[in-house]
Amino acid sequence: MSNVYDALIKTQRRNETIRPLRLSGEDISFEWKVITLLFGLLLLAIVNQLMGRALRSQIDERASIIATNLSDAAAGYLASKDVLPLKTTVTKYARLNSVAYVFIKDREGQVIAHSLTTLYPELHEELTSDQRRQLGQ
Repeated sequence: MSNVYDALIKTQRRNETIRPLRLSGEDISFEWKVITLLFGLLLLAIVNQLMGRALRSQIDERASIIATNLSDAAAGYLASKDVLPLKTTVTKYARLNSVAYVFIKDREGQVIAHSLTTLYPELHEELTSDQRRQLGQ
């Protein structure tokens, strides 16, 4: 009988020394809470930057594809100097989602066709080499 009793006592002592892991607020120190908060904020900032870059690259790629398609569609009308279908094509491309306006310039920098009711003076300005490089990027 004493062997059973001794075994029960040992088991009870072992259970008293081994506590289950509890992650309540009172068991975690203030320093660990601050470290966890800072790590979470850092992770959030990293994810935000990565998502921003991914979205920007997708927008840039879409703009490049739209500009390429527009230039291909407008090339024939520019060669034949047919203005009405050119303006129709420009208006059609301006109605695409995420497109604010469309304009086509010739090699001299003159605006041939645009989708705006009034053309802003900024669109007539010639870009500097730094601005062109920035647009290329």
